[in-house]
Amino acid sequence: VNGACAYGAMGRLAAGETSFLAMLGGFFLGAKLGQEVLLGAFQPERETFAFAGSSLGALCALLVLFLVLQAKRARQGAASWAELAQMLRARKWPVSLAMLTIALANVGLIALLSHWTYTGLLIDLAADNQRADALRAGLALIFLAGAVAGAVSAGRFRWRGMAWSEMGVRALGGALMGVGAILIPGGNDGLVVMGVPLMLAGPVLAYLAMSATVLAGFAIQRYRPRSHSAA
Repeated sequence: VNGACAYGAMGRLAAGETSFLAMLGGFFLGAKLGQEVLLGAFQPERETFAFAGSSLGALCALLVLFLVLQAKRARQGAASWAELAQMLRARKWPVSLAMLTIALANVGLIALLSHWTYTGLLIDLAADNQRADALRAGLALIFLAGAVAGAVSAGRFRWRGMAWSEMGVRALGGALMGVGAILIPGGNDGLVVMGVPLMLAGPVLAYLAMSATVLAGFAIQRYRPRSHSAA
């Protein structure tokens, strides 16, 4: 409905699609509604590590291997360190290099402040949680500023006006995302950068369910044109 996930919405807002401001308002209202209406029946339990001991060590080893492979992929295509430096200065990065950078930056952010994501901030604001402080608000603004800088450097920044119909769709999509984030708890960004890397049972299950739903949606989209052409 929204047309983008939590990360994608901020990316498109940073690229000048101002209608995604309505998504932020809708997300807050959806989280507030979920907090007031749904949490009485579905109170989330405190999360614990899904793996411990040798299993956790094996998981960490796999994550290190993933980072090494991503670094190797980023190095491919550059015959020398000078070419690699030129790749870093390019307007667009290879996906492997971008993902490696995001992973390393996220490790540092989690070490500084585990609940740094902007959707987590909106959820805590909706719940009147004391964790919604000025530091997290500042991090959210820095996150947006970085996204704007990325859009400008890639040549993707262009202001787009806000049509009422677009704003209504974004607000509705944001509200659905906010309700879902309350029930999980956590938004897609929180799942990707915190819940899944920490192997928390709830976020892992939520991410698997979300992935299965997305795949089902793709399957339906592919099936519908075939059935239409057959008719």
